[in-house]
Amino acid sequence: MKCQICGVREATTHIKQNINGEISEQHLCARCAMDADAGFSLPDVFQSLFGVFPQNLPSAQERRRCPKCGLSFAEIAKIGKVGCADCYRTFYEQLAPTIQRIHGRVLHTEVQPAPVLAEETRDEKITKRKAELQEQIQAQNFERAAELRDEIRVLEGGDGQ
Repeated sequence: MKCQICGVREATTHIKQNINGEISEQHLCARCAMDADAGFSLPDVFQSLFGVFPQNLPSAQERRRCPKCGLSFAEIAKIGKVGCADCYRTFYEQLAPTIQRIHGRVLHTEVQPAPVLAEETRDEKITKRKAELQEQIQAQNFERAAELRDEIRVLEGGDGQ
């Protein structure tokens, strides 16, 4: 479900109010929920409901969410993977030590592909086919000899006649 304010990010906060029997609901992303003036203070609500005091509430760092996918660092740590590429930028400070420990470095370095073995040249192919042709003639394997003859003509640029 998308945020009802910005319409871009996923709604992660759901506010339900009952005012004089009339129930209203709001579905907001984390950013819009922090910016929205819902008419009450979250610290006050938590304190009155659960005995949670403002000093025990999560810090701004712990409340921060990825602007693209909406995941918090705590959620990333819990599921063991980031939600999108923007998570790396958003939580770089927290992710860098783990990435360093796992991969040995934080920045990606290009891996060079293994060298490609040189392909046989046309002349080498012709020489090889002619030698095999002579072997097949000696062995009286004329079907294979005919195939090799045709391959040699194609490699030499002949028209096969």
